[in-house]
Amino acid sequence: MKNALSLLKEKWFTVFLVIVIVALIVIVLFRPNNNGVASAPEAGSLVQQPGQLNQAAIVPAGTTTFCFRLDGREDGHLPALMGSAAQNAYPNGLNGSNWSLPSNATGSEPYGIMPNGTIFAKVTFLKEYGMVSFCELKADRTSWQAEKGTEETIDGEEAIVWK
Repeated sequence: MKNALSLLKEKWFTVFLVIVIVALIVIVLFRPNNNGVASAPEAGSLVQQPGQLNQAAIVPAGTTTFCFRLDGREDGHLPALMGSAAQNAYPNGLNGSNWSLPSNATGSEPYGIMPNGTIFAKVTFLKEYGMVSFCELKADRTSWQAEKGTEETIDGEEAIVWK
């Protein structure tokens, strides 16, 4: 009588085929049936983490709400990069913040809105937070679409402006 090893060597193809068929059956029976669609966690299992923003703040009336995006980077928004140093910044509901300012800047500030509605940011201020080549404005008045600014001089300093 042949031992099990020699029998296995003679019937290797049959044994291989049986293993493949069993593996396929196991895969078919135990795979999740989601039709390739990712599912979200159930609402009851979601927990809000401390500091996580999920609702935009109500901003003062008579202000313009905006932020600056440095070099087109999604991780380069001001005032968010300023942290606690940002003044008049409000949660935007997207884990970031925006300024909401009235049109009363004099031009001596690092950023602001002039009485004629021109939004500006001084280049030295923007470079302090990482700008290399350009700055974009995202604002309620641009329907939150990024808009590149133009260079001008404001109060004797190089600035980027949006009119």
